[in-house]
Amino acid sequence: MTTLLVLVGLGQIALALVSLMLPRILRWREETARLSPLTRRIFWVYAGYILGTQPLPRHLVGDRAAVLLDRSPLARLTSGYATAYWECGW
Repeated sequence: MTTLLVLVGLGQIALALVSLMLPRILRWREETARLSPLTRRIFWVYAGYILGTQPLPRHLVGDRAAVLLDRSPLARLTSGYATAYWECGW
């Protein structure tokens, strides 16, 4: 199970790296220039929030897989958060 969690962590790191390239690939700067200033700002804050909420579960899954397997309340809470994040599409 530890190996599987490490692989999941590596997959999340790969996804984050690809996510960093999306603004350039999809030309977000040009696309968002057509929006009102408030909507454009909300878009960028939301995009930053999505990328910013990923490091904790990614770090725990990739580097501290054993912590998630010890069945502690923190392990359950962290696993539940990561599950909700990915299942709910946040």
